[in-house]
Amino acid sequence: MTDRNCEILYEYIQDILSDRQAQAPDPASMDACHRKLGEGLQVLQKLIELLSGFSWRHGEFVAVVGKSDREVLFCSKRKSAGWEGEDHAEWDIHIPQQGYYHVSTTVTDWLGKEAYAHAVTDVTAEHQGTLNLQEKAYHDTVTGIKNRRFFEEYIADVMDKKTPVTLCYIDIDDLKAVNDSFGHMEGDAYLRSFVDAVNDSIRSEDVFARIGGDEFCIVFEGCYKEILERKMETALQVLRSRKSGEYDASFSFGIIQIEEPEKAASPDEIVRQADEEMYRRKRANRKSAKKTI
Repeated sequence: MTDRNCEILYEYIQDILSDRQAQAPDPASMDACHRKLGEGLQVLQKLIELLSGFSWRHGEFVAVVGKSDREVLFCSKRKSAGWEGEDHAEWDIHIPQQGYYHVSTTVTDWLGKEAYAHAVTDVTAEHQGTLNLQEKAYHDTVTGIKNRRFFEEYIADVMDKKTPVTLCYIDIDDLKAVNDSFGHMEGDAYLRSFVDAVNDSIRSEDVFARIGGDEFCIVFEGCYKEILERKMETALQVLRSRKSGEYDASFSFGIIQIEEPEKAASPDEIVRQADEEMYRRKRANRKSAKKTI
């Protein structure tokens, strides 16, 4: 009889774990030891059936929390999802080094005790996909730096701050002539060489963006005009040292310092002022530079 009870309980466990229609055995027909085990397995079956009503999507885990004392009654992951005090709520959480999760909370009866059941879906892959799309939307495909869309949003945010910023407007000299004479592949190489020279001279936190075909802007927070002048002169010398034998590589730049961004003119006006300063320098460069194209 003991062996038969073991077989019945073993088959019952297999049915529960395999998500098959499990037929609960009659504990009354068993000895005391197997009866307690059978009763415990019936409780386990009820909990699994209850959880299956919440965990219907791939990648979910479930946390059940007591409504009155907020005691964690069940959690299929090491960390819980967070807390909301409503009958039903949905929100997103981020667990560092683990991922991003969407949480759906519903009030339920947990074996006679009122509780919150949290159905948690792992949305890390979807979140990363969104970030990848944003990265593509905010970066220039040729140079890899930020693009005009990012710059316009960023400079608008900067203007609302109280931290002094410095704006540098840059125009690459003779890019169109290089494209016309040597082709766009060489023009793209010229652009990338310029970007590398500038990146070598600025900080990683400085925002460097391509806002037009041969036009670029750099936004420096906490960096003053005199320092930036030296950085750009260094970048210009680096670019000239890497030039092709067929043309001179150079750029012109204009710099303006914004002491109180929140009181300054509009972002468009700030860019226009830096653009005017850049053209003043470009005219001066044309008088002194020798062109080979």
